[in-house]
Amino acid sequence: MISVERLETLAGVDRVEWDRLAATDVFASYGWLRTVEETLLTTYRPVYFVARGPAGFVAAAPCYVQDVAPAVAGIDRIVFGRFAKAARTLRIHLAPALICGPRTGLSTHLLVDPGLPPEERQRLTELLCEAMEGFARANGATMCFRNVVDRATSLPELLRRRGYLPAVEMPATVMDVPWTSFAAYVRDLKQHHRATANNISRERNRARKNGIVFRKLVDAVDYAPRLHALLDSHNRRLNGTPFPFATSFLLRLKHHLSDQVAFYVAFEGEEPIAVVLGIRAGESISFPMVGVDTTRREAFVYFNNSYNEPIEDAIATGIRKIYCGKLVYDVKIRRGFRLLPMSIYIHAPKRLRAMVLRPIFAAQAARMRRILAGLPTAGAAEETQ
Repeated sequence: MISVERLETLAGVDRVEWDRLAATDVFASYGWLRTVEETLLTTYRPVYFVARGPAGFVAAAPCYVQDVAPAVAGIDRIVFGRFAKAARTLRIHLAPALICGPRTGLSTHLLVDPGLPPEERQRLTELLCEAMEGFARANGATMCFRNVVDRATSLPELLRRRGYLPAVEMPATVMDVPWTSFAAYVRDLKQHHRATANNISRERNRARKNGIVFRKLVDAVDYAPRLHALLDSHNRRLNGTPFPFATSFLLRLKHHLSDQVAFYVAFEGEEPIAVVLGIRAGESISFPMVGVDTTRREAFVYFNNSYNEPIEDAIATGIRKIYCGKLVYDVKIRRGFRLLPMSIYIHAPKRLRAMVLRPIFAAQAARMRRILAGLPTAGAAEETQ
């Protein structure tokens, strides 16, 4: 007999039991989710839907609830962009919302015991969807699936069948790593983006001339306040909002994920002036967060600490795939990354609401295609989650 229940925290959950479902998915792991619970500063509230059988968990869906905020933000800003306020005025806004999918990184949305037969796995995904949609209805919330990688799994087909409407998500970036040395990476890059490849040696020489030292830290204890300040100032500068995690974030993340976490740090003397967070999962690594003191532009700190140093270390440590988040697409494409198309799926149970949203989403998709068409040639990545 399978029962589906809702949890507000993973604090009382057996880590081994949860991670058996998450497997190598670090952004669905117990350690990452507990860190988010303990340090998240925004009004988003984590919630988990779990299917339990006689022997324990057989499926789970990490989610979060976004309530209506005084300022237009969150899912409405993501979907409607600068028209988010108009969407609220017209009463087609999406918040409050129950959102399945990570706010940071890429992750599997529905975690199902891989040892079960396909028909049982399908039944469990349907049960989880029914439980989430029921919770959304009961709380007057929109049900959303964020950061769904196109063509990655059968999830898009399942959601369309259940009446979800697709909207375009900003793509992520990914790099396959076939090289055995950084020099081989640069040689290969010259075949596609010669100017960028030729600049790499100049960037590294300029940093050395300016006395900038790059180090990979396995622990952030001594520098955590400064590294957090770099992340916070970077987020405020780019997004106009504070870094969404408390000052304890880096230490709690290291506590929960141990040697899966590394910090790539640029130093001027003894002062950290840039940081990139690296989270490893098997033969892949994600760089989801960056903080840079932009006053050191003459030393190319951003390019060295965000790309050259982490890529060189990834190659040296046997990484086969690098994920580098969203935005700054022209820079990333010229460094060898490819775009990973993604979608948001919105559950619109009322026919009239669906009729209104469908042309809006189509226009949004057309606008995104125009934006991406202006980027350097890179191709789109196919991905298996």
